[in-house]
Amino acid sequence: MQQATMTLEQFAKYAGISKDLAYALVKAGKVPYIRLGIGRGRILFRKEAVDAWLASQEQQVR
Repeated sequence: MQQATMTLEQFAKYAGISKDLAYALVKAGKVPYIRLGIGRGRILFRKEAVDAWLASQEQQVR
C-alpha cells in the first residue's frame, strides 16, 4: 500500500527542493499542507495535493 501522506523531509525530496525552501513555502502558505497536533504540531503533505500543486507550478513555454 502506498503512503497517502509525506513528511516535510519526504516532500522536499519528492519536489526536488531543500528542506529550508519547503519550510519557507509552508510558512508563506504557498503549498498545501496539514498540521497535526498541539502547538507547532507535525507538518504533513497529501501526495495528491502535492502532485496538483506541482502541476500548477509548471511554467508554460511560449
